[in-house]
Amino acid sequence: MAAANKTVQTELLAITLVSAGTQQLSSVLTLTNTIQALIIIDFALVATTAITTGTEFRIEVSEKTSGSDTWRPLTAFVTGTTAAITATVQATQNSGSTSITSTGANSVAQDDIVFLKNGTLANSEWVKVTSITSTTVFVLQDATTNAQGGSAIYNKSQHFVATIDCLSIVRLRVTVNNKYQAGTMSDIVARIAAITTDTFS
Repeated sequence: MAAANKTVQTELLAITLVSAGTQQLSSVLTLTNTIQALIIIDFALVATTAITTGTEFRIEVSEKTSGSDTWRPLTAFVTGTTAAITATVQATQNSGSTSITSTGANSVAQDDIVFLKNGTLANSEWVKVTSITSTTVFVLQDATTNAQGGSAIYNKSQHFVATIDCLSIVRLRVTVNNKYQAGTMSDIVARIAAITTDTFS
């Protein structure tokens, strides 16, 4: 029986800090033999100041193999505007931790998606909160991948997923628009990945 060839692509955008009032393009995904692509977007607000508009993640497509004049928006996601809280992970928090202890009180809530901003940005990660043990401890759905001692804690993170029919698309990219509608913005962190399904074999 024929099976689809699924490929986990190199990240279209590795974990990247996108400053307020700027835009960031992902790398371009060429879709020569691709019939479907799953686009996975991770977002974190890494400032506690109030904002008036969210960040726009715009999935764009092109019918040509080259050139910059044929990019067109296919779909988009806009993040929330609620300001994030911040706290700090205790210094001894190791990889494989199933709960996070902060050095002071935090306002993380059950079901929050929390971003742990590591001093080495590439070692940062998004975690899901399943319960609150105390004012300084929250429990995670999955254990941490990296040691996060001393990392900054930000809530109000979001994940987005889109399945794209690629039969009529030649190229795809994602624009991170962190100056959407000229609103008051803050610094963010973004990561964008893709899984493609190619012609059956």
